[in-house]
Amino acid sequence: MLMKFSIKEYIDDRSLENLSMRTLESYENTLGEFRLWLNGVYGNEEEASSRSITHIEDITSQHIKGYMKYCYQERRNSHTTVSGKLTNLKVYFNYLATEGLIDERANPTLRVKNPRKDTNVETLTEEQVRLMLRHLRRRRRVDEFYHYRDYTLVVFLLGTGARLGEIMDLRWEDIDLRAGQVVFPAVGKARTQQGQPLGAKLVRELKEYRQYLENDTHGLPTYLFTTRTGRKLSREAIKLVFVRLAKELNFEYGRVSAHSLRHYYCSSLIKAGVSPFVVQKLMRHSKIETTMKYVTLWGQSLQEGNEKGNPLNSLEI
Repeated sequence: MLMKFSIKEYIDDRSLENLSMRTLESYENTLGEFRLWLNGVYGNEEEASSRSITHIEDITSQHIKGYMKYCYQERRNSHTTVSGKLTNLKVYFNYLATEGLIDERANPTLRVKNPRKDTNVETLTEEQVRLMLRHLRRRRRVDEFYHYRDYTLVVFLLGTGARLGEIMDLRWEDIDLRAGQVVFPAVGKARTQQGQPLGAKLVRELKEYRQYLENDTHGLPTYLFTTRTGRKLSREAIKLVFVRLAKELNFEYGRVSAHSLRHYYCSSLIKAGVSPFVVQKLMRHSKIETTMKYVTLWGQSLQEGNEKGNPLNSLEI
C-alpha cells in the first residue's frame, strides 16, 4: 500500500477519536516529513538519492533509525522532539499492524527505542534574561509594531509561563486587566480553560500595549498577539520571533524559545520557595508529579532545606 494513502486513512481514523487539533497536526507533520524523507526529498543529498521508498511494506527499522539521525543532525531537533516523532511513528505503525495492513512482526518500530531523556533541563540565566529585555526595550523605542509586539510577548511569557499553544489562541477578551486575571484557552490533554493571576508589572505592560494598538494601529485585534494586519500568529511565526532574537543576541541556537521562558518562570518560582502545589497551579500541570520533577531539579538541597526549616532551630535545647 502506498504510504500517502495509509497516512490519509490513519488521520481520518484518528480524527474520529476527538483528539485535539494540535495532536492531529503533530501526527500529520511527523508522517508527512517522514514520507518525504523516505522519498529522498529531505536529507543529505548523497544519501537521499539512494532512497525511494513509497510503500509501507518496504519500510524497515533502519529507515526509522535513519530518519531519527536526520532529525538530530540536520533538523537539529532536541531529544524531546525526536522522542515525540518516534512516538507518533510507533502509534501509526501499530495502527497499520492492527488493521492488517502490515504484518505485526514486520512493524519497523518494534525494536527502535526512544532516545534517552535528558533530565538536566537548562534554563536561561538571570543575566541573559536582563540582556534580552534591554535589547527588546531598545528596539521598542523605534515604535515599530513588531518591536512592541515581540517585547510584550516575551514579558508575557516571563510573567505567566504560558505555553506556546496558549499564547497562540489567547484573545483580549480572555484578559481582565482590572482584576489582573487571565483565562487561558483549553489546550493540550486537559482540554479545560484555566485561570491565572497577572502580576502588577505585567498588567502595566499589557495596558501600555493595548493603548498602543488602539491608538497607533488599525485598532484592537481579536487576538493578543497578531500580525500587523490583525491575523492570529501561527506556531511557526512565534518560533521565528525567538530564532531572530537568538541570532541578534548571539545566543546558542534553540536557547531562547517560548518553552525556555516557561522553564525560567517555573525555576524562578521554585527557587523563591513557592509551594509545589502553588507552582502546579501556576504552571497548569495536570499532575503534581510533573511539578515535582522540576522541584527536584531546581529546589534547594535537602541539607539547605533541613537547616532552614528544622523545628529545632526555634527551640531552646
